[in-house]
Amino acid sequence: MSLAARQVVPLSRSRHDWYITASHGKLFWDGPELRWRPLSVTHAKRFGTNFTACGERAYSWHKEWARPFASTDVACAACLDALRPADM
Repeated sequence: MSLAARQVVPLSRSRHDWYITASHGKLFWDGPELRWRPLSVTHAKRFGTNFTACGERAYSWHKEWARPFASTDVACAACLDALRPADM
């Protein structure tokens, strides 16, 4: 998808407003708990929107509500840039 065709999402710079979403993931047992681990790049998505911070359509992607979006080694660089504070 070209950058021109992507929808622009009004951004809230607070990372607490965004959660992790990924197109592919896997459930696995971590001791007594069943956990989800992303197998693809993670993106930042806000509740109630169909698009990630970088403009990818993520309607049916897995949503990890309990985990706020943060900088990880598998995080989308464009999402990180979109949520970077303006003073940096």
